[in-house]
Amino acid sequence: INMIQQVNVMQQTTQPAVKQTTRSTNDDFEKHLVGVNGESEEITVDKYGDKWKFGMSIGNSEFGEYFTKEQIEEWRKSIDNVDAPYSAFLTFVSDAQRRENIPGSISISYYDFRYLLEQGEIVNEQNVGFTEEIIKDRNWDFSVLLTETFGVRNVEKNKQQLDIMRAVMDLGMVSKDKGLMSPEDVRELLAKKKFKEQQLVLERAFEKKHLLQQQLQTNV
Repeated sequence: INMIQQVNVMQQTTQPAVKQTTRSTNDDFEKHLVGVNGESEEITVDKYGDKWKFGMSIGNSEFGEYFTKEQIEEWRKSIDNVDAPYSAFLTFVSDAQRRENIPGSISISYYDFRYLLEQGEIVNEQNVGFTEEIIKDRNWDFSVLLTETFGVRNVEKNKQQLDIMRAVMDLGMVSKDKGLMSPEDVRELLAKKKFKEQQLVLERAFEKKHLLQQQLQTNV
């Protein structure tokens, strides 16, 4: 439980939201964030620097604008239940903290972790192909790794956690030396995604203009 509390503290940040609206300054700021029905897709930032969407906190997530309401609800339950995905995340975060050895260093958001995992796209080619080497280097004993959560032993959860950790490493989200990608890595990845999206918009606009010119020439 202490580890979970520690990770939650490490995830706090003051990074600005992707889509930021007016900050609430009164004591009733949570009501402002949730809105009338909690259905707002717009990202807001509370007075503590946490981001909110659909009336739910998404912490310091960078990819928040891409999250659906269903995803956020599922990931919140994952944290509350300390299930296999969240247990895998805690293991990676703990490992990264030991390797960086920086007091007060900040973890990436669990929501970004889940989003990138579910996208299933390689995030860093340079980190791909080292899954077995990383496992051997860490000397992780998966037979006992977080098998007892709140005093309950769950072998099936353990197997799921191992599968998730392998998938995360196969996607290049973990480096041999530093471990789980940092918030800076996530922001860099987001910037690349934005650039690709912008390039796609420009390409489509060019194609549309080209087709229009062809139609005009044909009609002449």
